[in-house]
Amino acid sequence: MASIFDHGPHTSRQGPNKLYQRLALRFTADFSRLTTQVFKVSKFITTEGINYRQVLISSPLTKGRWIRLAIYEPAQRKNKGPVLLWLHGGGYSLGVPEQDLRFVKQFIAARDCTIVAPAYTLSTKEGYPAAIEDAYATLLWIKHQTDYLNARSDQIMVGGNSAGGSLALALVIAARDLGQVKIAFQMPLYPMIDDQMLRALTPMRQRTPTWMIKVSQLVWALYLGEAYGSQTISYYASPIRLDDYHNLPPTYTYLGTIEPFYDGIISFMERLIATGVPADYDVYPWCFHGFDILWPSSPQSQKAAKRLLNHFIYACDHYYAPQGDKEE
Repeated sequence: MASIFDHGPHTSRQGPNKLYQRLALRFTADFSRLTTQVFKVSKFITTEGINYRQVLISSPLTKGRWIRLAIYEPAQRKNKGPVLLWLHGGGYSLGVPEQDLRFVKQFIAARDCTIVAPAYTLSTKEGYPAAIEDAYATLLWIKHQTDYLNARSDQIMVGGNSAGGSLALALVIAARDLGQVKIAFQMPLYPMIDDQMLRALTPMRQRTPTWMIKVSQLVWALYLGEAYGSQTISYYASPIRLDDYHNLPPTYTYLGTIEPFYDGIISFMERLIATGVPADYDVYPWCFHGFDILWPSSPQSQKAAKRLLNHFIYACDHYYAPQGDKEE
């Protein structure tokens, strides 16, 4: 069955080669116990003023795959608020939605919102386009379940960090292209945006505390499979390949000066701005990929968190995108 994200020969479903598969499985081994524990969490719990529940969804788009959604919302809410589809990081090959609880708490404390975080298919199981298919199926589900989520249908937002940030960009681009869901605002934080990042890396960005060239080669090869290294990669897989930046929603991101994807992120944001999209970004000196997670108490991370929440609050107060009637 063809995918709506197929763009020619780069969509081979044969998967990554066995060497990269074995290497990645080594990195994911430490996450297996966490994932098992997460699945044992009760379906509905309340802690620190936040309701958490899990929902399983499926769609023809996902070819029979079930997607586990982690859903967070304020325990007490009087009115409908925005809904944020949040995509976790981990190089497309690692992670679970629950790893970003710090972001969840910050967003809910800033505004009464609902956050839906899918456990999208990791590249160690299936490469592109499985993750974007899962993300898009989640987006369609959100559109049709805003009453269930106690959320506004005209304030569907998308965000994520690292690989999740790149997936968020791809998802928003797909939403624009397909015209089925209107996105009010996006927050792709230091997105893993460029499969060709090696072409312009300065020495100080080649080996940082959280990212190295070999890591980049590994995760992109896992995600893209046999298409890795070719020139026929879809912009749904690597958003830096996008040519048309029109009609994308307001956007905010931040990154550090020793971010390996620095050039690609800056280029993408500047193209958005040049096209007339309301977009803004902050750059923090001597900060690396994921600095806000590994170094949350630093002045830079504290400032980044404050700026992110300021932009999120502004978006909640000013950005709306009423849904159309185009059928799925």
